[in-house]
Amino acid sequence: MVELEIQYLVEMCRFRDTPDQVIGTLTRDFGLSVSSAPFPRIIASARELSWTRGAFDRLITAQAMHEGALLVTRDRRIRDNFAGAVW
Repeated sequence: MVELEIQYLVEMCRFRDTPDQVIGTLTRDFGLSVSSAPFPRIIASARELSWTRGAFDRLITAQAMHEGALLVTRDRRIRDNFAGAVW
């Protein structure tokens, strides 16, 4: 899901590095791993995150919640509403 959002940001000219570059760097430098959480479970949790209307924001937040992982984001709304969000 994160790869898709990065691609979206690239296409909107809001981010310059490709998803492969970002994921590769994070995997190499920080041990990033791909979530194995079942997607229907992520969707169910994302539906409960009514503090945002953004589908990507809901999905990446729900995914981080399920993994017990930190979510690195510049998005102030996510940081204000999800304790696991950092910048």
